[in-house]
Amino acid sequence: MKAKTCQLRKACESKPLAFINKPLLYHDMEQECSDQYYPPEVLEDISFFSQFTKQGHLEVTGIPEEIGGLQEHYLTSPHLVFDMGEMVRYICFRVRLREAKAASSFHSRIRGKG
Repeated sequence: MKAKTCQLRKACESKPLAFINKPLLYHDMEQECSDQYYPPEVLEDISFFSQFTKQGHLEVTGIPEEIGGLQEHYLTSPHLVFDMGEMVRYICFRVRLREAKAASSFHSRIRGKG
C-alpha cells in the first residue's frame, strides 16, 4: 500500500504525460469507489448522453435481476471526469483522504488510552 501511495503522490505532483482518447475506468474495490474518464470530444456526440440518467448515473435498465442491487451500486455512479489530470488528482485525493482518516482514527484511539 505504501509503494502505491508513493507512486500516486508522484503522479499528483507531475503533469500527465499520456494522451488518452478512449474511456478509462478506475475502480477501487476496497474503497468501493470508481472514477470514469471520458475524452472531452464525447460531449459533442449527442448519442453519448443516452447511457446516463438525468442525474448523471449510468443507465442500468435491462440488467438481469440475478445481478440484483446494481441500481444503487457505486459502479453505476462513478465520479465522471473529462480531463486525465483531474482524474489523477481525484484519485490522489481519495488516497490521501483515506490516509488522513486512518491516521486521525489511530491518534484518537491512542489519546483515549491515556
